[in-house]
Amino acid sequence: KDMPEIRLAIVSPSSGEGKSYLAASIAIALAQVGKRTLLIDADLRGSAQAANFGLGRPDGLSSVLAGRLSVKDAIIQLTPMLHILPAGPQPPNPLEILRAPRLQSLLLTCENQYDAYIVDTCPASAASDAQMVAHQIGSALVVARRDHTNLKLLRLTMQNLQVAEVKLLGTVYNQFSKKTQPASRLKRLFTKRKAHA
Repeated sequence: KDMPEIRLAIVSPSSGEGKSYLAASIAIALAQVGKRTLLIDADLRGSAQAANFGLGRPDGLSSVLAGRLSVKDAIIQLTPMLHILPAGPQPPNPLEILRAPRLQSLLLTCENQYDAYIVDTCPASAASDAQMVAHQIGSALVVARRDHTNLKLLRLTMQNLQVAEVKLLGTVYNQFSKKTQPASRLKRLFTKRKAHA
């Protein structure tokens, strides 16, 4: 009951490393053990979470941070313990809209509503978004994929996070083939749940 909040950014050096699937999987696992969990899609350049859960193209984080939508109206309940804040429409200036302390302020408005915040981010080599988001979240997991991740980029990603004073909790070494895209399993699972609800 008195356990501290879990705040975790999921970061990968480049795209195609399974970062978004891992973020969703961690959020689902936390919800299943009784943690009130909010999955935030802060990848404002190539968001995947709405598609992962078969939600279409909902409004979300970008509109909240731009002041066009309240957090309450943007959050979608997936299960009693799992909620998602989708990325929303792609803004022309993702880095600007994610600048501190905007995300921190958003988390403050959700204080006491959730036990865990899992935050999906833009690939670190694409822009400084991931570093900006992780700095505001405080801690991060870095995702690498076998036979895909460039080791120099992986090291650079970790160095940049450390410079941003992010607590690195570790690296997840991922493996999957293109034939078995893991995100499609999430979509099937949650589409079935909605059909039976």
